[in-house]
Amino acid sequence: MPKNLPSEGKTAAAFTAVVALFFLNDLAFIEADSLGQWLAADYAFKVAALELILFLAPLRRAAADQKLTLLLTETTLLVLVAGAFVISVFEIAYPLIDEALPETALQEMPEIRSASVCWLNMTFGLALTAIAEELVFRRLFYSVLRPFFTSSALFVLASAVLFGLIHWSGGVANVVSATIAGIALRVLMLRTGSVLPAIVAHYLINFVLFFDPPYALGGLGYSAGTGAGCSDSIAPRLRAM
Repeated sequence: MPKNLPSEGKTAAAFTAVVALFFLNDLAFIEADSLGQWLAADYAFKVAALELILFLAPLRRAAADQKLTLLLTETTLLVLVAGAFVISVFEIAYPLIDEALPETALQEMPEIRSASVCWLNMTFGLALTAIAEELVFRRLFYSVLRPFFTSSALFVLASAVLFGLIHWSGGVANVVSATIAGIALRVLMLRTGSVLPAIVAHYLINFVLFFDPPYALGGLGYSAGTGAGCSDSIAPRLRAM
């Protein structure tokens, strides 16, 4: 970055570069011809985002988290409430929107036919997603852009909309559902004072949406052609947020 760029400008430019990786990630999803390519793109772009946060000083400073402001019991309860709310959105609202506007989805996650790959994605993959997306769209967004908002409600909405938009290739249903999830996760972070509860909630939400006991234990616990990863319990094009 140019040395004469003010520190605020450097941080904003670095943040924009990280956000761009998530939009490119969905473009890579569209171009993927196989599950291997899809997962490789998913993991590579999120690892790249974390590397930028680690190696760029402005982002590293902005990503520094604060301590929890609530007791562990209160924090746990809020995580569970936020998680249950978001899961209900994906279980109820997502299918309705997807049924009404199915043509807006530009890609779907390829079927996972291996229990070992399923568990790899449900552990490493979903954890990577939760950490990368929460650090960028909850922690960094707060540190970099909160000073520019005079309205707390507008700030929450803006961060949620941006989070929804990075799921653009999944169609309107995915964007709307992820936006609502972004509101819940933002409120969770603001209420607890730390991004860690949002990371935990994000991981648990995706785990529940992907989990299907027969499949996870080695059987085929999904219908062929669903493209729903490890579960067919919700709308076909759901992958995760």
